[in-house]
Amino acid sequence: MAELESVSYDQYKNIPSFEDLNQKVKIVFSSECYQNIIQMGINAMNQEREHGRFFVGRRISDEPEVIYFDYNTSEFEPADGPMGKEKAVIPSQSNYDELNKKIRDCELKGIKPVVLHFHSHPRDGIYQSFSDQDLQTYAKMQAQNSDCINLGMLGFPINQTSNTLGMCIVYPTNAQVVNGIGTADFVRCEDISFTSGNEIYKVGGFEKRYAVGLFKQSLNMGIVKQYLTLPHNAKVCAEGFDPNTGNPIKPTHVGYTDTSGNLYFTEEGLSLRTKINEIETTEIQK
Repeated sequence: MAELESVSYDQYKNIPSFEDLNQKVKIVFSSECYQNIIQMGINAMNQEREHGRFFVGRRISDEPEVIYFDYNTSEFEPADGPMGKEKAVIPSQSNYDELNKKIRDCELKGIKPVVLHFHSHPRDGIYQSFSDQDLQTYAKMQAQNSDCINLGMLGFPINQTSNTLGMCIVYPTNAQVVNGIGTADFVRCEDISFTSGNEIYKVGGFEKRYAVGLFKQSLNMGIVKQYLTLPHNAKVCAEGFDPNTGNPIKPTHVGYTDTSGNLYFTEEGLSLRTKINEIETTEIQK
């Protein structure tokens, strides 16, 4: 993903969270999907190149909005990028074929699919932030494929010393393509959970206190239209160690699943079905 090599936005400084906006959005990954995310993050740190996949899920609750992911494609293929030859990733035709087959399966069951584009950064360059190319890609995906909800997710190393993986999900709304560049009102989702066996855990995190340098000031491109103008949090979802304290970051037990795979968030009193119930088909455009 190397068309726009600049990094103009710190997602924790420039992009509000749903919590900041007094809205509730929860992202839940199946055990297999979450383990694939963690493994791609580890691989990126160890192999010094990006890794990525598409994930497909569905909205299983409207109030609060809860999105559940239980499918992912095979990994993206290596591509040349700012970090060097085959250090970036790009979805292959096979990845799009897998994705579009799953989208059709969802739509035939009457489900509006949610597509999440995930990639992980190695420790190279300004690796703790989305690049302008990342964000404009997510906005363009949403603008060109409105029959799906399209999200972007980054896995990134926290620093040069510890194997701590940060995670950030952005939700583009009011997306447009202006002069060939995708722009949107982006919102961060910092409520991320996953299943493990019959249990549900919320991903831990810490409050960001460090600054992320910007490679190039290109804010005039307007990729991020919704700037934060109110008191806000800077919560970083992560696995590993808190860079502020050195203490381990541990997930919190928040619920359980039953034999049918339904989700029960005990403290919130949420009981959610993950099974499904039949619409026209669409395909993600490159």
